This record gives sequence, structure tokens and C-alpha cells, in this order.
Amino acid sequence: MVVKPKSELFQTAANTAYTIINGINCYSIDTFEVKINKEPQKNNFEGKICEGTSYDFFGDIYDKPGTYADTLRSIQGCDSIYYVLNLTFTPPVSATISTDKNQICIGESIDFESHASGSSPFTYFWEFGDGSISNEQNPEYTYKTREFYCKTYHRR
Repeated sequence: MVVKPKSELFQTAANTAYTIINGINCYSIDTFEVKINKEPQKNNFEGKICEGTSYDFFGDIYDKPGTYADTLRSIQGCDSIYYVLNLTFTPPVSATISTDKNQICIGESIDFESHASGSSPFTYFWEFGDGSISNEQNPEYTYKTREFYCKTYHRR
């Protein structure tokens, strides 16, 4: 007859023994060492996505806000590293621009104004069409030659 050791939950490393007894009271005692592996290391990540984009989290691609977890296992099969991603959605940005004039003379300045809404803070990048740029929110610019210019406005 084999007597199995009772199930035990070990909180700390220990040496324990169990006994095997046959039907005529012959027995064998064996001991074994229980090693307790460290608690899994927990790592928290914060991520943001915009509409139509995705987030790569250790090879898993997510395109919706939420809390996602991933666990890496040690060679012994225990959880060793635990990753948690809190992925939030950044609302889209809406922007319009206006100027104080539609026509100017050479050497006259024009004021550009940005009207942005959405999740801030914003960064601005203006291209004035003649190779000049600005990172100001509402730049003033003077064109030095007579041309037809197409301005470009980027907001992030």
C-alpha cells in the first residue's frame, strides 16, 4: 500500500518527508526539499492610441482601450514576470485656421490663427510655402516675394 503525502501549501522553503508502507508494514521514508520561487515581478505600462491606430504590446496588437496583461514563465514553469498595460484612447483633434487677410502686399505681414480642439497639449508646425516654417500656435509671417503660396498646417 502506498500512502501519499497530504497536500501541503508551502509558504516558505522547507524539507519535508513522506512514508511509503506496504501491506506487511515494511516502509520507506524519503525526504525532499521544497524551494519557493520569488513572487512574479509586476510591471505596469501606460499606453495611448488614437482612432485608427494600434499598440504593440510584446507582440500582441491592441486597437481598443482597455487593460491587458501578459505573463512570462520561468524555466521551472512559474510565473516570473507579469506585465499590465493600461491602454487609453486619445480623442481625435479637430483644427481650423484663419488669417487676418487673404491678400497682402510684398513686405506686409499676415497673422495666422489656429483653432484646435481635442486632447491637449498640442504641438504646431506651419509651412508657409516658401521654405519657411514655424512652431508657434498663431504665427505672424511676412512674404518677401510676389508668388502664389500654399500654406500647410499640421497639428499633433
